[in-house]
Amino acid sequence: MIRFVLAPHMQVNMRLPWVLGRLRKLLPLIVLAILLFMFYSISSRPTPKTAPSLPSPPTPASLINHWVIVSIGSGDICSSLASEFFHWTILLVSVKTVPKHGHSRCIFLSDDDLSLMSQRYSVESLKPIAAAYIYAISHGAEIIYTPSPDGDFSSLQRPPNPLLSRNYWGLVFSANASFDAALHFGCKADRWRNRSSYLLSRSYIPAIHTPAVMESSVTEKCPTLEPPVTVSEGSYVDMRLEGSTFTRDAFWALPVSDVLKDEADTTNWSYYVQWLLWKTGRSVRVHWDGVSRKKVTDQYVNITPDYDVTLRKCDSIGFESCAVTVASRLSAKDKLKSALEEWFTALKRSAYSFPDIVHSKTSHSISSSSSNDTSVLFYPAEFFLPSVLNSRTQRFFMPVANLNISRKLFGETCGRRRQIVLPTRQSFTWEISVDFSRPWHQFHDVLLLIVFNVAHYDVIPYLEILYRSFFPNILYCGPTIPDLKVFPVLEGYRFSFVTHDQRTEDKIPGSLNYECLIKAILMRYQVDGYLVIADDLLLLINQLVHFPRNVVWYLPRSELRVADLTTLRECRLDMCDFYPHWHWWEDYVAETLKLLRIFRDEQWSSPVVHRCYSELVRLNGAESRANGGYSDVYYIPSRLAEDFADLAQMFLREKIFLEIAVPTIIRCLELPEDIHALRGKSVWELDRDQPWKYFVRSQLFEKVYLHPTKWSGLVNDSVPELVSLYCDYVIPFQFDPYARFKM
Repeated sequence: MIRFVLAPHMQVNMRLPWVLGRLRKLLPLIVLAILLFMFYSISSRPTPKTAPSLPSPPTPASLINHWVIVSIGSGDICSSLASEFFHWTILLVSVKTVPKHGHSRCIFLSDDDLSLMSQRYSVESLKPIAAAYIYAISHGAEIIYTPSPDGDFSSLQRPPNPLLSRNYWGLVFSANASFDAALHFGCKADRWRNRSSYLLSRSYIPAIHTPAVMESSVTEKCPTLEPPVTVSEGSYVDMRLEGSTFTRDAFWALPVSDVLKDEADTTNWSYYVQWLLWKTGRSVRVHWDGVSRKKVTDQYVNITPDYDVTLRKCDSIGFESCAVTVASRLSAKDKLKSALEEWFTALKRSAYSFPDIVHSKTSHSISSSSSNDTSVLFYPAEFFLPSVLNSRTQRFFMPVANLNISRKLFGETCGRRRQIVLPTRQSFTWEISVDFSRPWHQFHDVLLLIVFNVAHYDVIPYLEILYRSFFPNILYCGPTIPDLKVFPVLEGYRFSFVTHDQRTEDKIPGSLNYECLIKAILMRYQVDGYLVIADDLLLLINQLVHFPRNVVWYLPRSELRVADLTTLRECRLDMCDFYPHWHWWEDYVAETLKLLRIFRDEQWSSPVVHRCYSELVRLNGAESRANGGYSDVYYIPSRLAEDFADLAQMFLREKIFLEIAVPTIIRCLELPEDIHALRGKSVWELDRDQPWKYFVRSQLFEKVYLHPTKWSGLVNDSVPELVSLYCDYVIPFQFDPYARFKM
């Protein structure tokens, strides 16, 4: 047998195709290994402290149209800002160090990023912050908040009541004069302001929300809780860019302050911004943030008469041309004009739409809903007065308004008379000296709303003595604004007043007086809650001190009515077959059923309506059931105030009676077990006009109110027993912290 042996070089040639085939199969694995090695090498390198290129736009999941823009060197503040500015996008600019663990809502821009943005949008002549504004606007910002660079960013808080570009209910300063923030917020004496210079309106669209500007000398001790105010056309307000919140309608004004302050011959740039806002039907809203900002000027220059011909051109040209034309009248420098044109061009490139000029000879801020505006008497609590130290608690208390005039009235009413021993009153001595300036407790964070069903406004001075020391913030409400000619006893008093204008078909006075609370909430006092009482209800202060401020106060659960409106029977113990003996159900059954059907049909269009309807069905047991109850006293915390106002306006439109509307709304908003019970004494007997018979321990033990107490008998001492009750018992009882133990 013959064997053939191949030469070595021929054996290699025979194996080569086999090796290449194996390599071809392993090639993807080899390439993958090389790529993984390259990725590991790159990712293991240290991250540079500054980003060399512009950050990518935020993803849709993290893109939020409320932006806060902060100039800060370190990005470590990101996490704390994200926790405070919930549902806001945080843009940190001029960042030198980027944290390893940031937040999905934080965006970091270094100086190099700002320079790149400035070049891309041709705004190199403006300050670098202008590039940050462009970045936010180009990524869908609707609201931009610009905190002061001098503040402590670690304790930065959201601006109160963020604005939207829509009609907004609120307090409006409507006088054709310069607005003084120190007067409005009660930080200095006011001896001249027109009582009728305020409106409650939704006819104005605020575009800039700015903090109050006033001298530090008047803000050192001014813990004001007064509501923010919109300044109408013709009323100038001094303002600063720092700390202001801008809506999209006012984004054109973001860098205007820097441009005009650097280049113009006038420091009055804020009037320029406000005038252009008026031309577009927008306004400025002012709030108090507790920080003093020095005023730019005490007087403003009204540019309208001086440049009447130029300004009339704005009615026939676009907004950008109007803004540049007016600015050129403020300064002859070409650099100012070119800077504004450069900014406006950058805005166009970022897809920003300028607002339209309102071509109207009437007020540019007022819309077609101006017929809903109502006059308001507004006086702030007088924080400019020196604070008083309470010797017992060692706490400072807010100054008491109308102090001297109340002392005088108390002396005239109670000082020179003979004490009457009331027939059913056990004798005792209070042993307390009444001092209106040093109350033993103050509800400084609660707005007391006193409601008049009938215009018995001559008792307001006596209510001031009863409550003003304990409640620095009081708002009165009645069917008409008090006329000093009709009620001369009110001359010299400082108080705030709104009206309730709606009536039911049967014209019962005060049947829809929950309109008062709607208006109080829409005024947006910066308080923890709203306590509503009738003018003829005596509120006993002692029991209220320890009530929680973050829950509803209302009737005990056992006194709340539930009715099936289809059968007109009340429900008790899970049975709805009890005859109610309460005629309001029958009187308002059609209106209430109609509203419940509206709730059912609209529940998926509004979270508030959906929650209300769901809770009513769950707690009352059926769709056609509503609640009823005594509603001359109740408390709504601020956390539920907006929802209460929204629902109450729906009840008001259907003209549903007070004692059905209020308990049903409360049923919607607060769980029964969370409601703090208000236990009191309501008198319905024939002697209900003799409250001194019921001001005894057996009737008022652990009670917080007595109703009714008609104080009209105090006027001219027409009812001596009532005067004795007021002077010898009620007033000492209110001012003694231990009175309930002595009764």
